[in-house]
Amino acid sequence: MFNPILILIGLTVAISAYAWSKPELMRAWILEPYVMARSSGQWYRLLTSGFLHADWSHLLFNMFAFYSFSPVVLSTLAESYGSGAGVGLFLLLYLGALSYPIYHLTSSTATTVTTVAWVRRGG
Repeated sequence: MFNPILILIGLTVAISAYAWSKPELMRAWILEPYVMARSSGQWYRLLTSGFLHADWSHLLFNMFAFYSFSPVVLSTLAESYGSGAGVGLFLLLYLGALSYPIYHLTSSTATTVTTVAWVRRGG
């Protein structure tokens, strides 16, 4: 059976390392609330930015923390809902955790940035 924890860690490490070597990809995927608020679309950044890390220490710390607690979450979900549904719920929880706090931050930051820009240009 595949291990979704190791797959997510591998995917995150690969995406971060690749983005470090491609600055244009990092710019296109990183969370930029102002750009998102001023353009139509680019909501994909809510998800893609969750796979990007600033440097190796940031990445390694996050992956260590994820590897430390995720087996407990995955096994609890699998015991409660069955292995297939447990893995599905685990992945849904993971993706939701990437985007929800970022969405909340983005909404308030984008509103603040847009308001400041509006006031600076004279309303």
